[in-house]
Amino acid sequence: MADHRSKRFSQRRTCLQWPLGFGVTSVITPVVWGQAQRDEAVDAAITQAYWYAFAVHDLARVRWWATAGGSVSGRLPVNTLGHARSLLTARDRGVTRPNNDTLYTSAWLDLSAGPVLLSLPAFGERYWSLACMNPFTDNEACLSRRTSGGGARTLWIASQRWAGEPPAGVEPLRLACDDVWMLARVLVDGPDDVAAVRVLQDAMQLRAPLVRRPWATRPNEQDPQRFLAFVNEALGRNPVLARDAELQEKLKFVGLSPGESDSWARLDGPVQSAWRRLLPVLRQSLQTPNPAYRRLIGPGWMSGLDHIGRFGSDHAYRARIALGGLGALPREEAIYASAYIDDQGARLSGSASYRLRVPADLPVSGFWSLSMYEDMPDGRAFFVENPAQRYKVGDRTPGLHRDTDGSVTIALQAHAPTRPSERANWLPAPEGPFSLSWRLYEPGAALIGRRYSLPGVQRIA
Repeated sequence: MADHRSKRFSQRRTCLQWPLGFGVTSVITPVVWGQAQRDEAVDAAITQAYWYAFAVHDLARVRWWATAGGSVSGRLPVNTLGHARSLLTARDRGVTRPNNDTLYTSAWLDLSAGPVLLSLPAFGERYWSLACMNPFTDNEACLSRRTSGGGARTLWIASQRWAGEPPAGVEPLRLACDDVWMLARVLVDGPDDVAAVRVLQDAMQLRAPLVRRPWATRPNEQDPQRFLAFVNEALGRNPVLARDAELQEKLKFVGLSPGESDSWARLDGPVQSAWRRLLPVLRQSLQTPNPAYRRLIGPGWMSGLDHIGRFGSDHAYRARIALGGLGALPREEAIYASAYIDDQGARLSGSASYRLRVPADLPVSGFWSLSMYEDMPDGRAFFVENPAQRYKVGDRTPGLHRDTDGSVTIALQAHAPTRPSERANWLPAPEGPFSLSWRLYEPGAALIGRRYSLPGVQRIA
């Protein structure tokens, strides 16, 4: 039996004559293989397949729940605009690290039957952005106040497979894939401004052909057979990107095969066993902080790599961002900085009290916002429930107290400060460990170029 498995394995080994990466630095050549070499090759390939597949699975999982898997009353058909009519709170757990600054408008586009027409109203000076993400979470297009101003416009959105031309007078937008997540953000200037943004949402229009492409599988992160089946269906719904064609071909022998309904059934027993062994380990590794995927932007503050939101072939980084910040914008549109430690390197916790001084000259043209999160065991993060129902402090927070030099000092602690000026700038923390996200929209060149250092969080008690 051992000889039979060895023969079957050796018949497939031509696909392993390539650098596997992720710790395997040498090129595997077609020589006599020992068991340890075969095991190492399989483990390395499964690791790379998982990094490649995780973001695809995570975004398709959200799409599946929104369009097919949720309650009938809560489903959003494809090619239909869905508006979040209220700012997100601690009760909203659909997307990790949500913001409390904008109202979202979302649409799960399916361009397989033809183009869609999207009409946007005039936003004027109000911040807005419209991101179109492919199944790999890359921002293929990102329109915004920064790129396009605030005037009304109509977009013609089509996949590369569509041969037609747009009507006269509309802006063409060609995308590589048929499945697209379109996510619009419109700035809300405080609770009293929500109604005005709802009017803008109501003025958005999406005209699209009828599409019926039901899912045959459903998401599952724990079972490798179902994980592969769902990922392969998600990949098979779209054209193969030229960037990924060679990699996909090389990973077929461990089950990554776009459009194949049950790749698990053809895998060797040792490969199936390796998947079962590695899946929980790889999932845990995504939750483990890795300095290679973050850059210091101030004492205790880490921000994404320059290619966040447009990941290219960096699938390991893509996977980490999908877990910790699905739908992240490119850095020229917004910089996301996260802090888990204070300026002395100690873990942030509600058992202590902190202050963060925001300088008046922060180089941001859009807006800035500091959000408080509790971190979940699976690596995702959500707002902290608190009696004040305050989840962020930013440059538009009503009643914000500014120091004489124009700076803002934010109080970060579990219990309300006693001084009125500090209470106005209070961001409630949980009793235990917490993390912070600083959103900097339309960042200046000094921030984009990493020449500006954000101030650290100072512990005061």
